[in-house]
Amino acid sequence: MLKWSFILLIPVFWMADNLQQDGIDVKAEETETAPCKSYYDKALKKQVYTQVDIEPEYIGGAPAYQRFLNKHMRYPQEGIDEHNPQDRIEMKFIVDTDGSIIQPRINDKTDTTDFTPFEKEMFRVLKLTGKWQPGICQGKKVAAEAKKSMVVCLSTE
Repeated sequence: MLKWSFILLIPVFWMADNLQQDGIDVKAEETETAPCKSYYDKALKKQVYTQVDIEPEYIGGAPAYQRFLNKHMRYPQEGIDEHNPQDRIEMKFIVDTDGSIIQPRINDKTDTTDFTPFEKEMFRVLKLTGKWQPGICQGKKVAAEAKKSMVVCLSTE
């Protein structure tokens, strides 16, 4: 029975090989994806991707990112005194092809003089994170937008 199974598999592989030689790529039809969405940033003089196959990620993934934040965040006293229990901080930035962070924004603000104490601290810590794994589009490293959010929760106990 093993001999028959082996003999039946040979024509299947031969047909797939033959189709590729005739200019028909069987595998490409199954794995082909739409191009990633992007725009040209004049200030950076480069294409920036808003949708990629693999999103930019902190090296070590989400657990490592959370450990980094827990280790480096220092909650400012003035922020604790004025704390709104539903503070949410949205961070947007571009992870360049070399993994560096460029154009960081906190809650859509880039001017640090407009930041709340918590926003200033998040901006400081974001700049400390170092290199990230860049986004990937069609197997190539690209400059891609990244968005992270954090809810600030303080215990009164």
